[in-house]
Amino acid sequence: SATSPAISSLTVGTHVVTVSYSGDESYLASSATLVVDQVVEKAASSLVVSSASNPSTFGDLLTFGAAVSPAGTTGTVQFFVDNQAIGAPAKLVDGFASSPPVASPEVGTHSIEAIYSGDDSYLASSAQLVGGQVVDPAPTSLLIASSPNSSRYGEPVTLTASVTSPSGAVPTGVVDFFAGTRALGSAAVDVAGAASIEEAWLDAGEHALTALFSGDTNHLAAGSEPVAHLVEQASTATTLRSDLEPALYGQALTLAIEVLAQAPGAGVPAGLVELFDGEESLGTSELEDGRTVMVLDDLEIGSHELSARYLGSQSHLPSASAALSQSIAPSCIVGGQVFAAEDPDPENACAYCNPASNATGWSLRLPGFACPQDEHTCTLDVCDGAGSCTHPIAEGCLIEEACVAERERSPANDCLECIPALSLSSYSASARGLVCADDSSEMTDDVCDGAALCVHPLKNRCLIDGQIYAGGAANPENSCQACDPLASFEGWTDRVAGFPCASDERSCTLDACDGAGLCEHTLYAGCLIDSACVPAGALDPENECRDCNPALATGAYSDRARGLACSDDGLANTLDHCDGAAACVHPLKGQCSIDGTVYDAGSANPENPCQSCDPGSNATAWTNRLEGFPCPSDELACTEDVCDGAGSCEHRLFIGCLIDGACVGAGALDPRNDCKACLPSLSTSSHSPRAQGVGCADDGEENTLDVCDGMARCTHPLAGECSIDGQTWRAGSANPDNPCQSCQPASSVTAWTDRVAGYPCSSDGLSCTLDVCDGAGRCEHSLVNGCLINGTCVGERAEAPSNPCTECNPALSTSAWSPMLQGIVCIDDGEENTLDVCDGAGLCVHPLKGECVIGGELFLSGAANPDNPCQSCDPSASVSAWTNLVAGFPCASDGLACTRDVCDGAGACLHTLAESCLIDGACVAAGELSPENDCRACDPRLDAQGYSPRSAGLECSDDGLANTLDVCDGAGVCTHPLTGQCTIGEAIYDSGSPNPDNPCQVCDPRNSESAWTDRVEGFPCPSDGLSCTQDLCAQGGTCEHRLAEGCLISNACIAEGALDPANDCFACQPEESTRGYSLKPVSSACGGACAEDLDCASGYYCTSGVCRHQKSDRMQCESDSECGSGTCQEGECREPELSGGLACSMGGGEVSSVSLALLGLLGLLGRRRRRS
Repeated sequence: SATSPAISSLTVGTHVVTVSYSGDESYLASSATLVVDQVVEKAASSLVVSSASNPSTFGDLLTFGAAVSPAGTTGTVQFFVDNQAIGAPAKLVDGFASSPPVASPEVGTHSIEAIYSGDDSYLASSAQLVGGQVVDPAPTSLLIASSPNSSRYGEPVTLTASVTSPSGAVPTGVVDFFAGTRALGSAAVDVAGAASIEEAWLDAGEHALTALFSGDTNHLAAGSEPVAHLVEQASTATTLRSDLEPALYGQALTLAIEVLAQAPGAGVPAGLVELFDGEESLGTSELEDGRTVMVLDDLEIGSHELSARYLGSQSHLPSASAALSQSIAPSCIVGGQVFAAEDPDPENACAYCNPASNATGWSLRLPGFACPQDEHTCTLDVCDGAGSCTHPIAEGCLIEEACVAERERSPANDCLECIPALSLSSYSASARGLVCADDSSEMTDDVCDGAALCVHPLKNRCLIDGQIYAGGAANPENSCQACDPLASFEGWTDRVAGFPCASDERSCTLDACDGAGLCEHTLYAGCLIDSACVPAGALDPENECRDCNPALATGAYSDRARGLACSDDGLANTLDHCDGAAACVHPLKGQCSIDGTVYDAGSANPENPCQSCDPGSNATAWTNRLEGFPCPSDELACTEDVCDGAGSCEHRLFIGCLIDGACVGAGALDPRNDCKACLPSLSTSSHSPRAQGVGCADDGEENTLDVCDGMARCTHPLAGECSIDGQTWRAGSANPDNPCQSCQPASSVTAWTDRVAGYPCSSDGLSCTLDVCDGAGRCEHSLVNGCLINGTCVGERAEAPSNPCTECNPALSTSAWSPMLQGIVCIDDGEENTLDVCDGAGLCVHPLKGECVIGGELFLSGAANPDNPCQSCDPSASVSAWTNLVAGFPCASDGLACTRDVCDGAGACLHTLAESCLIDGACVAAGELSPENDCRACDPRLDAQGYSPRSAGLECSDDGLANTLDVCDGAGVCTHPLTGQCTIGEAIYDSGSPNPDNPCQVCDPRNSESAWTDRVEGFPCPSDGLSCTQDLCAQGGTCEHRLAEGCLISNACIAEGALDPANDCFACQPEESTRGYSLKPVSSACGGACAEDLDCASGYYCTSGVCRHQKSDRMQCESDSECGSGTCQEGECREPELSGGLACSMGGGEVSSVSLALLGLLGLLGRRRRRS
């Protein structure tokens, strides 16, 4: 038998066992197979877990290992940290496996486990790191910074701490900040590892800033190194305000002081403020919340420069306020109360506070100052200057305490009325001729006699020197006077102006009344020379340069206009024309011949620098230079020396004033009166009153203001007050927001009042402007002299610094440089053969002397423009352009002998007719008759292109009749009227004959010999049969029938006051209507008869259109005396006022019409008789 050796390499499972015998010497080899159910199980395995770093620091990378035994094991190991797998399973190599690197977990002890997976021969197994993995906190570092690096007190400072750690993780937690040992605050660390706080209230000084990080679970705490930070004191601004400006003497002045920190600093300043008057300390005050108030009661009257100085503190720097101008004004102290100037006396409207005259009592208002009204509307209510309120009558009259309108009639006598010029307190007699109460007679007028009586003369008649004349009858001794009862029934009335009167037998005069009773013979055509009529335009037979020119003179020949042609002297190089002074002159063309001397064009008058030779204007006399041409200086710096265009050298003031022959600067005070100054806007020849409220000489009184009153007087009123927007201001205090407004209690005590125009206001810093208020609350800066160019003042005539040919010329522009006059010398170019002159367009040019360069070509002085004979080279005018020749310079002829071929002064060649006409292309001499019509002739003044009608009355072709005139009619027709007659429609009428078809037209050969002439307005024409109308000719030759008196109702004349037959309460009242009856006033009499045994007072009166009875007196009318509608007066029944005042007959008899006519004449005396 044999036993197999031990076998350890069998794998787990069932195996086939084969036994082979090798045989020996005795036996053969053999084999056998045995199926053995042999089970082989896996062997156990074990692990040992290790850590590469234990303990570790938070943030480290950790690696773990596992050693598996027995040797020879294969497979993988999975590592876990706190039951969390670390990556993928690690493969065993030589029985050892390592985990992938893993970030350190949080601080603490963590379980580390390894699990072996087993293999074909070994079972799986696991193990843990003995004692676990210990993780310690990671270290940290801390840096601190401030922004800004240094600051002002109160300025916000941002402190930032940056926390870092080698762990790579951003620490969390809180950072505490410190300034020295003072905790400033804390902040959480953000995701970027930073923590910040803002701190604004670090004390002034140097600080060591630190930070402390508290740490977190995974990080250790840390502190920063200190950082130095300087906090400087905050800057401050101090303001000073006054509650009153000016303050009244006797009032407490409250001054408000405020100190504010200035950015970037902040905080409320504390400490002391010191108040100064100039450099004198007035005391100190403690700030509370940055403010304090100081009250002064001992400032002297006058102006004070107050300022406040903050003395500073540990946190804030000192500062000083701007100077505050504080005025202490005078006042009135009456009864222990302080009143401002102009404050009224509470008990007397005609007294007020005027410190200049009385500082301890009331002053009286000037006469005319308004005071409380009385109950009368017709009176003024004004102070009388003696302290009383008076009520003089302003309009109308004040009669028995009632206002009566001017011209209002007395209710008791309609010939009495209010006439203020005669009496203010009683009625005065109405003017003679004024309509009064109607006597109901159609034959009489009803007019006042001028002595307060109503009289009733006969109508349309005059009683003159005891003789009766009909209306319109002429004065036998004066044809310009007539009877006009409406104007005067006792004397002659002047006829209207233009009424025909006796002829003077001259054809050129109109014979008409002048409206003042005189017959005038007015020249209406041509001239009247040496008592002879001369047609307009007719030449003086003794001097062809004089003619009849009615526009200049009608009684003598006038000098013909300068330049009109006269006799030719036969020389081709001279002009032949009148000189305007009645002489025919012959100057050379292009020159002047003056007083026997020949002058070239442009030469100055040696005796008058403002005149020169200008042949185009006048070749025989000096011509005035243009306005603005320089002339000799008067040596005054404030005047401009220029010609006035009329031949005189003027010295015009252009800056300031010229007073007593001396230049005075704008704003300069009158040395004799500091309330007057040179104010060019008001006057340039005298000192003008300065604006109301401007300071003037001190009167030495502490309780008064010293101000001008606007009327050139220095006054010294006590000050007043205004209450505006809850704040009290002294009279005169300026509006702090508007220097052109101030407290003026006399105008308003609750609002700012605009200062008067001209009051000084804030300067704009420019010397050429006047800084004054405009009277509407605005500060204006008006230019008073020179120019204001690009914000800079420039003196008049000052050259531009960059261009010597431009200057300040206010006449052209006040805001830009203006070109100097052409020919003014400018900068020398250094060449001897050139001129250095301005070209008039602002350029300095340098032409060769006596030459022009035009279009690139050189022309000598005087050379003509080849393209224009009216232009030439004139280097004195322009060296680069053609200059227009003077007016009158000869130019190319048009081939016509009757035209003057001369330049017009503007570069054009004119061919003007010279005292002749050009008709149908042919020259016709002035005065030459038309060959076809001898009532037409050449008259260039009327028409230079055709024949014009000759003047009316000039002779024309004779018709061969001895009794006719042969004269032109003024319309180009030769007429042949009978001498002193008119030929109208082939009929002949004597002078003065009326038009048979129109009585308001007449034959007036002086006006027209071929047509009717309208009569003058007011000439009588046929009557319309109505006694109440005037039948007079009107303009246009029409006959009008104008209502002269009463009313015209239903084509019937109704006397003024006559009752409506249908209703006694309606009457003819022309002032209401002339075409119908008008309603009479309430309570006026409306008729009724005085009958026997009836109450005399039972008359009638109107009310609301109804006639009612009234009874008052009980006296009875006398029997048998019914005369019509009587009236009750003073308790008696009176008859109608018949002419002459005669009563009705006692027996009821009738008065004859003849008697009535006589009575009417006697009635002129206007006497009345009471019925007995």
